[in-house]
Amino acid sequence: MEWIVDEAGIFLRNPHLQTEFSRMLKQAGSYGVRVIVGSQQLADLASIGPELKANIFISEVYGLNIGKSVDDVVKFFKFTKSDETFLINCSKPGQACISVGYPYATTYHLQRVPSELEAKILFGKQEHLTAYSFVNPALESFANEQGVIFADQVTGDLTELREGRTAIWQQKPIGKGKVHAYVKDELLQNGR
Repeated sequence: MEWIVDEAGIFLRNPHLQTEFSRMLKQAGSYGVRVIVGSQQLADLASIGPELKANIFISEVYGLNIGKSVDDVVKFFKFTKSDETFLINCSKPGQACISVGYPYATTYHLQRVPSELEAKILFGKQEHLTAYSFVNPALESFANEQGVIFADQVTGDLTELREGRTAIWQQKPIGKGKVHAYVKDELLQNGR
């Protein structure tokens, strides 16, 4: 389940509301509710206190038209010079710098591909868009054969992977760390 708060500046600028908002984020997380907070006013970041900041696990910063706000963003997220350059040079909608918090503490640069409905709403387009693609074409036949797609094997919008599949957070098959595996529902017994 997820809860989306758009134009969240009112919560971010008011210290009393920020305290309550932070408490709500912690409680929602303990019940498995993902909270998505949006604001177009990047100056709102300056007013975020340490408690609220500690409860932000993943942040997406879109670079198109970021302009002078880039300094606020770089300071708040402690982005590198490479991240700053990426954000300044973003030229297409959907280009973003993703900051992942503790325990992973890393940053990714990506191009988010909108779903057909999102593209229609945002750009008036009705053409079919590919939601995700494999980082290596050879992985596609392997994934289809096995019925499992690992999130680090693909790029783009992974929403489509949830259709007819169950997302399982598990140890990476190669290397360290964990990754979502999208398993075809018919391969699972009792959801496992």
